[in-house]
Amino acid sequence: PEVKTAPALEQAQRPKETTIKLASNEDPVCKMSVAQEFADTTLYKGGIYAFCGTGCKDDFVANPTTYLK
Repeated sequence: PEVKTAPALEQAQRPKETTIKLASNEDPVCKMSVAQEFADTTLYKGGIYAFCGTGCKDDFVANPTTYLK
């Protein structure tokens, strides 16, 4: 019989693709489209916001109300 190691079992049970519902398809800081690809995310008031890079995320986290008007 085939013997599976723990990593193989974890991979077999993991869903093939996970979909994340973003609060917006636009980086709220620089307004760049993040619909296809993003570098970082943060959770704010129940919404997942995506960013083109960590710098935009850091600016948003420091003062989110500035970007969500």
